[in-house]
Amino acid sequence: TWPLLGKYAGDIEEEWNNLQAKYQDETINMIPPETYPEFYQKSCALLKGKSITSVLEKFSPLPYTPGFTEFCSYLHQQGIKTGMVTFGVGFIAQRIGQEHGIEYVMANEIHVHNDIFTGTGKLNIQSGEKGKAARNVYERLGASRETTAFFGDSANDLGPWNEVTWPFGILAADK
Repeated sequence: TWPLLGKYAGDIEEEWNNLQAKYQDETINMIPPETYPEFYQKSCALLKGKSITSVLEKFSPLPYTPGFTEFCSYLHQQGIKTGMVTFGVGFIAQRIGQEHGIEYVMANEIHVHNDIFTGTGKLNIQSGEKGKAARNVYERLGASRETTAFFGDSANDLGPWNEVTWPFGILAADK
């Protein structure tokens, strides 16, 4: 959802993409931990003054990977608790959680006041600490390493994969 946020925010798409390209390390397919805080704050600053409502309208419907909705339903039918840890857009992660009954969502925040992005945000998950965040989530849900699966799609998911017994790599669909 991160690339789409810049696209949907209006006239900042080119600057948004340039910022991503500047910080992205293509070798590891992620923004390195040492530069992630700076990247995140600059990204939030680009959104300053934009309306969150106009952005959210463009995220409807959300671009789910095929089978995601059905898989979440299956997990709930089996009585399995679900949580989400993402560097993605916090307000979108919360919406995904609400739509799919995900009990706990941990994501970084982009601040909004009176429907307008303030240009600031808060890192709840530091780059390189996603494994620690995943452990925090499964412990909050009353689970353990042995009873937890984690689905990820990039190098920033190595930490969580090492924190669980059931690591899964997926290919997220482009839409």
